[in-house]
Amino acid sequence: MHQVTAGPASHDAASFRGLFAQPVLRRLAVADVCARLPQGMVSITLLLVAAQDASMTVAGLVVAGYTLGQATTGPVRGRLADRRGLVPVAAVCAAAYAAALITLLATSLARAPAGLIIGTATVAGLVNPPLSPGMRSLWSRAAGPWLTQTAFALDAAVFDLAYITGPVLASVLATGLAPAAAVAVLLALTGAAVLTIVTPSRRLGNGKRKPAPASASRRSPLRSAALRELLVTAALTNVALTATEVALTAYVRHHHALWASGPPWPGSPPGGPSSRWDWPPRPRPPLPSARTTIRSAQISDGTAAERYFNCPAPSEGGRGGGRGSGVSSWTPQRVLDAAAAMEWVPGGAIELRTDDYRLIRYPDVVLDPTFRAAQVTWSRTKRPLEEIIGEIAAYARVWGVPGVAWWVSAATEPAQTEDVLRARDAELIDAVQVLARELGGGLPELDVPDGVVVELVRDERTFRASSAVSVQGWGRTEPDEAELARQLDETLDNLASWSSFRVVALVGDVPVCTGGCTLAGEVAQLWGSITLPASRGRGSYRAVLAERLRLAREHGATLALVKGRVLSSGPILLRAGFADYGEERCYWLPVS
Repeated sequence: MHQVTAGPASHDAASFRGLFAQPVLRRLAVADVCARLPQGMVSITLLLVAAQDASMTVAGLVVAGYTLGQATTGPVRGRLADRRGLVPVAAVCAAAYAAALITLLATSLARAPAGLIIGTATVAGLVNPPLSPGMRSLWSRAAGPWLTQTAFALDAAVFDLAYITGPVLASVLATGLAPAAAVAVLLALTGAAVLTIVTPSRRLGNGKRKPAPASASRRSPLRSAALRELLVTAALTNVALTATEVALTAYVRHHHALWASGPPWPGSPPGGPSSRWDWPPRPRPPLPSARTTIRSAQISDGTAAERYFNCPAPSEGGRGGGRGSGVSSWTPQRVLDAAAAMEWVPGGAIELRTDDYRLIRYPDVVLDPTFRAAQVTWSRTKRPLEEIIGEIAAYARVWGVPGVAWWVSAATEPAQTEDVLRARDAELIDAVQVLARELGGGLPELDVPDGVVVELVRDERTFRASSAVSVQGWGRTEPDEAELARQLDETLDNLASWSSFRVVALVGDVPVCTGGCTLAGEVAQLWGSITLPASRGRGSYRAVLAERLRLAREHGATLALVKGRVLSSGPILLRAGFADYGEERCYWLPVS
């Protein structure tokens, strides 16, 4: 007969079976999962909550504030748990923690000042329930000398798994549903952990420890060199892990792929959820293959309204975060909000703004062959679409115009608006890309030819040069001297306040290209650029673009925004580092 000795694997299996055979230890294992998983979720949850309407700078500071608060009061919360019991201290902290995270979510959604959001996150860190050290303490007293190592091994495994699955779970909830869902699950797990440890804690004396001898309490544990080394190592490791979460989330959001922010560690599923920050939020309908008469021969930027020489005055809605906030917040949604605020209503126009649409009847003086008199600049309605079309058509008949130019985008509601317009014989007449580029880093290298000189429009000579290019390029009627004088005064007034400016490019003293920019808070709205046919493809548009970006950044802009022609300026802007935030299309709807 041979004697068989159990190996390490069978011994470990037996130890784990012994641990799970005891009801108290099984309960602690459940509490351990509920306590550790929120630890893996919290950093990415805070990032995605803050990043809804704030920059990655603010989101990173939110995580930093939370971590700093946690570190500041960690010893105090641990000592309170030792003296007064883990359950009562954890329960009080959990209630305050829930209130702080809910407040953080509310302040983020309300686009509160960055300081308030960061401060709220810091408060959440200050009152974080001391469940992590508490669980180690409960394991050491509940497992006994024979199962202590097994219990610690289980706790370490749960800890590692939490930091693999936690970010994935938080990302799935925050980007697939809403950041509030991640906060809700995190708080639910924390509450479940507190409730689950009630019974084990009571059986073990509620987590209270006997006070240490007076001589021992006066000795600082930091006098131990080994403990100091361990603390430094742990601190550096946590800094690296947290910085990785912030850096990867910032990187994928910069490339508009926030769905990839959840799996920074192995074990995450391929693909990931669709992000609520990805644009467009629903599939973009394809452009029709027929009945398309897009004017594409010109190098230009801006919609038809924005191309007009006097366009646009800054609008309150386009001020974004404002210069006073000191923090840029260019999430995709903020960029789209800024793009929606690029509205122009000249003097003499009739504007009808309802809950369902915005309809403008432009005065005849601003019209040209590409710019229609009546335009629906946006429509978002729950009413029957045929009813809305009939209502708008009635206004068009009263104004005596033959039809309406109707702009649609991925934000248009209902989603089938474009299909309905085409079914009513509407013709696609224009298409623009919403393009944006942050100006915080270096400006793009645009390879401007040496022979192109760009001047700021600041006097009558440069104004007349710019006006001549605009009139000839767009095929407009030459304005009379009175209208030119009015436009000159308006241009110089805008320049004096730097609310708007224009530049003109010259080759050999001959004006060949012009373009404008409106400074609306931190947003540089680029518009009205046109190059004369004989000078296209020779770098004058790039020169005008480069000068507008330079001047805009000098005067406080952090974002350049333009609605560029899909087949002309769009490719140039994309090569200059602009990102595509979707497309807007314009349909001509005849009115019988």
